[in-house]
Amino acid sequence: MNGAYILLEPIKSSISERGVYFMVVLIGLVIIFKEQINKLLETIFKEINSQSKEVYK
Repeated sequence: MNGAYILLEPIKSSISERGVYFMVVLIGLVIIFKEQINKLLETIFKEINSQSKEVYK
């Protein structure tokens, strides 16, 4: 059992490092494209609001 633990330990650290790198890249992309994301979301919500008003008429 001790040998299996030694073999799996590098895999665990590799997965957690990949998770950290993924989060750093994701946050970086959000910061870089913040304006475009905001404009896209505004457009989407305006369209949702206009279509929902048509439903209630």
